[in-house]
Amino acid sequence: TDSFAIDDDTSSAQGHGTRIASIVAANATVTGIAPGANLVAIKTFDRDRSALVSDTIAAIDYCVANRSLFNVASISMSFGTSLLYSGACDSTSAYTAAVNAAVAANVTPVAATGNAGSTAGISEPACVTNVTSVGSTTKTFGMSAFSNRNGITDLVAPGSSITSLQRQGTASSSSGTSYSAPLVAGAVALLQQYKTFERGYPLSPSEVQNTLIS
Repeated sequence: TDSFAIDDDTSSAQGHGTRIASIVAANATVTGIAPGANLVAIKTFDRDRSALVSDTIAAIDYCVANRSLFNVASISMSFGTSLLYSGACDSTSAYTAAVNAAVAANVTPVAATGNAGSTAGISEPACVTNVTSVGSTTKTFGMSAFSNRNGITDLVAPGSSITSLQRQGTASSSSGTSYSAPLVAGAVALLQQYKTFERGYPLSPSEVQNTLIS
């Protein structure tokens, strides 16, 4: 959601993070996919929508380090690079180690594929193998024209004309894979809660992804 710092100000500098958070857990004017979920809000982007890779990695590391304290089920990442990847980018991505550590700690990293309309490439960190990469569909389940997708895209979810909350608390509609990823992250939280109640322990990230795919 928007500059990584160790302080108490996690408010969204320009509103993108607010929209993402409401899609997961809003429970008033807008109802999120997991309205009872708690959020760990970490700001890594500034008002101009730029961030250091080291800050976003530090945010992932923070979630993993505090996984037990906050009961972290998933990490929702609605950001990406303009450089697109046709295959897995593990060998070159700075995110690979942090993502792998999250999966090892039973946390599911979810990332948007990007909005360049590519049918051959997706953004980083969505291209990392252990990230659940999410493209966008319309509400009638066609692919959104703007959505990046390719053979390593794991899932798609609605991202066209999604109603969410603005920073001021009013509801409005926006489109992008940024809004598909938190739908999946919220679904992961619901699935993990259900499976923990059902069998006494959660699914692994690979089981989560396979369940959502099937």
